[in-house]
Amino acid sequence: MAEELPEAERHPVYAYNPDLDEWEVIPWRDSVWLEDGRMVGDVSSNERYYNVIQYGEILEALGKATESNFDIEIRRGTVTVSSSGHRAVGEVDISGDLEIEPVEGDVMDPQIRFSAGHTGQHGIKYDLGAIRQICENGMRGFVKDMHLEQTHRKPLDYNLPRRLVTEVGDGVKEAEKKLVEAKDRYFKSLEECLLVLYDFDIHRYISNDDGIDLLRKGLEEEVDGERPTLYDTYNAATRVLTHESDGTPRHMVEDGLETAGDLIDYENYGVPEPEYLGKRAVQRRSSEIEESGEILFEGEQEAVSKLASEYGI
Repeated sequence: MAEELPEAERHPVYAYNPDLDEWEVIPWRDSVWLEDGRMVGDVSSNERYYNVIQYGEILEALGKATESNFDIEIRRGTVTVSSSGHRAVGEVDISGDLEIEPVEGDVMDPQIRFSAGHTGQHGIKYDLGAIRQICENGMRGFVKDMHLEQTHRKPLDYNLPRRLVTEVGDGVKEAEKKLVEAKDRYFKSLEECLLVLYDFDIHRYISNDDGIDLLRKGLEEEVDGERPTLYDTYNAATRVLTHESDGTPRHMVEDGLETAGDLIDYENYGVPEPEYLGKRAVQRRSSEIEESGEILFEGEQEAVSKLASEYGI
């Protein structure tokens, strides 16, 4: 698979001088082109500041890292390169005694996920991810301790994928612990969950214009009880991002999944309190409704008023 990924090359950047009717090389910038003819970015011409790192190199590094760990086997892997060629995202499904099961019967298979780009703005990111068996929705960024990244200022750092693979067992245990905690943390209502998802801007990663409606339906499918949990809310976000994003570039979906991960591991502080997330979301919407009068969903104004009263806002 690594050999099939398109390689990138550096080339000069030219600027047109209308007074001289000539093209001149810009000495401090290089353009980056894929071998199939797609121009994917412009970067510093100084390799002290930018190294071209091939997508295939990253995948090979992950493969070598897993080969050296006898507790992990690669079951399958996929890599998606954006239509423009400037971003690539991939995941390696791993097998072994590493399943995540925060709720009986709700099993998640762990993955090692990565993203990279040639634009000069995107480094290389590695995460512990998972795929939920019952509906195959992807997860990413929900264990911040298992997030590693590097910039293009240096050549590919092979220690990062090795470190991720070495620590993946502990990461799976930590992920399960966080999800179990989220299962026991309750919001006041489904409407509050929807406001929280809006506050996290999850709807912006959904190509469909009805992002808010889709998130509400996702919540209705996930919630099984009188009061929805943080776990329900997270699963609703990942379900919709995975299954309702036809037409959305894959790297944008991955960014959305990473954002949703903050519902489980908020800014490296661990599992957040629903009261904190809910109060913040209600304050935001109270201000926005007062300023614009626009509502997101039927009955929102009444729900926001009720929640604001309960929070003493």
